[in-house]
Amino acid sequence: MNTTSRLFSLLFAIRHSLFALAFLGVAAPVGPASAAVCHPRERLAAELQRAWGEELRARAAAGGALVEVFVNAATTTFTILTVGADGTACIRAAGEGWTEYEAQEEGRGS
Repeated sequence: MNTTSRLFSLLFAIRHSLFALAFLGVAAPVGPASAAVCHPRERLAAELQRAWGEELRARAAAGGALVEVFVNAATTTFTILTVGADGTACIRAAGEGWTEYEAQEEGRGS
């Protein structure tokens, strides 16, 4: 098994573990205390599209990095990445059950 295959096998194992934790009601963020999966952004984005059917749905600047949200609307899976100035992206959270809401008009309650 080559390095790329091992890398993506690890990525999938981590992601499946996150889904299992989410299913059990345990939060599934990938934080500093755990080993975040980090690779070039284009590589991770392509793999999220290929393996999970997720596409970029949102992007924002936060704390000197970009935060990107990839979603598969049909399966409701999602992955949240942070992307550094050098183009390295790290998975920060992944799960299922993504739901989008319509924006409320000002003055209307939710």
